[in-house]
Amino acid sequence: KKILKSSGNITMVVDNLEDKGLVERRKDLDDRRYSMVHLTEKGRSTVEKILPGHVQAIQEMLCVLTESEQERLGRLCKKLGLSATEYS
Repeated sequence: KKILKSSGNITMVVDNLEDKGLVERRKDLDDRRYSMVHLTEKGRSTVEKILPGHVQAIQEMLCVLTESEQERLGRLCKKLGLSATEYS
């Protein structure tokens, strides 16, 4: 529900996911200052379990909008996302 802005926030989120066994960090082989975050098997199965219900809930919320309104909402969300990327 929050927009992640700082690397500290992202680190905290990844730490929590790692503590739950959902992701693992792997050092970048070319530049060891960086770590890549990968889903574990437990993380994959959690996503596969949760995603269908999440998608269904979104579809149910969007059904009150016409197709045209849904398309406009999609364009506006994309514009906001691009703006947030440029802002940070």
